Amino acid sequence: MDGKDARGQAGDLLDLLPREFQDKEVHRRLRKLMRELDELVFEHEGELFVDAEVAARLLRDPEVFPDHVRGQARKGVEKHLRQRTRGTGRRVTWRELTTRGEVPIAPMSFQELRGLGLSPATSGKDARRIIAGHFPDFPPKLLDADAAAIQEIAVQGIGHNRTVWDCVVSKIGYWAALAVFAAFGALLIIGTATGPWGIPLAIFLAATLGGGTAVIVANCVLNPNR
Repeated sequence: MDGKDARGQAGDLLDLLPREFQDKEVHRRLRKLMRELDELVFEHEGELFVDAEVAARLLRDPEVFPDHVRGQARKGVEKHLRQRTRGTGRRVTWRELTTRGEVPIAPMSFQELRGLGLSPATSGKDARRIIAGHFPDFPPKLLDADAAAIQEIAVQGIGHNRTVWDCVVSKIGYWAALAVFAAFGALLIIGTATGPWGIPLAIFLAATLGGGTAVIVANCVLNPNR
């Protein structure tokens, strides 16, 4: 899947959100995040690396990582992600990472999420029932959170002594740090919305990381010491 297809898929996935969670500005920022994730990883001589220029660009983007968390987020990136300049390396799109056994990221497709019963016509109540039924270990505290609480949880998670990065990597391996980077971006963007946005957060994380990885990251965000 090339970058254009991946971006179209991301748009489709956002279009599945119930109508009560339609926020054009938040959707625009989430689409920007997905475009950047599509450019974040490359392959050089059979090994995966994070493009240092793309990571730096994401970190300094105030629409993704605001000033008050940027320093802590940068520390996590520098500690946990193997970075170098791409040069002639081959770009690996976010969905292509699903083919790499060492990367625990398996985004759910538009068809898979629609098959769960998610659509703009789905009520927030029904969407919560669907998410809780298919991902029972996704923490209710996040699922039921409003945007302000999500922002606060993200800021606390980024600044925690035993970091979310450490928690996730200890459970599912080195490259799981990519999932943490993506999740923090989503948490901080969704934290700029108004009202209860835990349900679209869960849907977006499942669509971006895969259900199992989304559950692990979400629980580590809430309790990095678990």
